[in-house]
Amino acid sequence: MARWGNYRALGDSVSMMRRDASDLTFDSPTWSWTDRVALAVESVARLRGEAAQGCSLASPGATVEQLVHDQVPRALEAGADLVTILIGTSELLDGSARPASLARRLESGVRTLTAAGVDVVLATCLNPPTAIVPRRRRVRTAEFTAELWSIARTHDASVVDAWSLRDARLRPLGTGDRVHLGEEGHRQLGTRAVHVLGLPFVELGGRPRASAAGG
Repeated sequence: MARWGNYRALGDSVSMMRRDASDLTFDSPTWSWTDRVALAVESVARLRGEAAQGCSLASPGATVEQLVHDQVPRALEAGADLVTILIGTSELLDGSARPASLARRLESGVRTLTAAGVDVVLATCLNPPTAIVPRRRRVRTAEFTAELWSIARTHDASVVDAWSLRDARLRPLGTGDRVHLGEEGHRQLGTRAVHVLGLPFVELGGRPRASAAGG
C-alpha cells in the first residue's frame, strides 16, 4: 500500500471538500467524494503512526486552463504526493471547447505532476441525463474521457470511472458549474477512487469538520 501523506484535490466545485467549506448550502452533500479520499489517506497514515493531510485546491467554475496554470503549481508548492483531478465536464457542455485541445492542455499538467513524483488519479467526465444535454455536447465529453485514458497510460496515472454514475445532475445556465453530484454520487465516486488507490473504505457520518490542512 502506497505511503501517501499529502493529498490535494484539483478541479471545479465537484471536487471541493465540504470540511474545507464554512458555508454549506442547503443542497450540499454532507461529504464530497474528495473528503472520502482524504479521510482514507489520513486513516491509513494513522495506522502507520504517521501524520497525513488532505485538502482541496478546487474552485467553482474552474477550467482546464485554470487547473493547469493555478492549481497544479499550488499542489507542487504544498508538497503533494497524491493528486486527484476531475475537470472538463461543465466546460465541454457549456462552451465551444474542443476535447482534443483540452486534453493536450490537461496532459501538460499531468506531465508536470508525475515528473515531480506525484501520483495522479484522473476521474472521467460526468455523464448527466441524456434528455437534457444535446447529443453533440455529450459526444464531446465522451471524446474527452477517451483522451483521459490515453493520458493515464502515457504518464502512469490511474483512472476512476465517473461516467457511469447515475447521480450526475445539471444546474440551470448561469448558476456556476452546470454539472454536479448528489449525495449518492459523491459517495459512489469516493468509494471508487478509494478502491482504485487500494485504500480501505472509510464509512463517514455526521457533518464535516473543518480541515486543519492548508492549501
